Amino acid sequence: MRKRIFIGGSKTIYKIDDNVKEKLQEIIKNQNDVLIGDCFGVDKAVQEFFYENRYRNVTVYVSGENVRNNVGDFKVYSIPTDKTGFAFYRQKDIAMAKEANCGFMIWDGKSKGTLSNIFDLLSQTKPCEVYFAEDKHGFSE
Repeated sequence: MRKRIFIGGSKTIYKIDDNVKEKLQEIIKNQNDVLIGDCFGVDKAVQEFFYENRYRNVTVYVSGENVRNNVGDFKVYSIPTDKTGFAFYRQKDIAMAKEANCGFMIWDGKSKGTLSNIFDLLSQTKPCEVYFAEDKHGFSE
């Protein structure tokens, strides 16, 4: 069965390691639909991976009208909002959690946004795999 996977993660992680790449290759192999945000960090790194692998089943979710990152010129889904600050960007994440049937988060152990995404998915009884990037590989200094 084809899945709709919400992929997200910490903006402090700007490179994905081989373990994450292996998971993303599995997503490509299974032709799953990917829902991803437009932030720098994990969002941008994962977009780059799918672009480099010529994978097109990707939709970039944005809060408001301005797209910050869309590396592969993927389909864009804009979430209208009148919120500001953290709540502004959360709107796209809430929408992705609602639309997805599972999640894959790459977390630095600190990002409250990524943690919120995990809770959003689990509160809807949707499975969420979490890759905890505990070492410094891929972290911004």
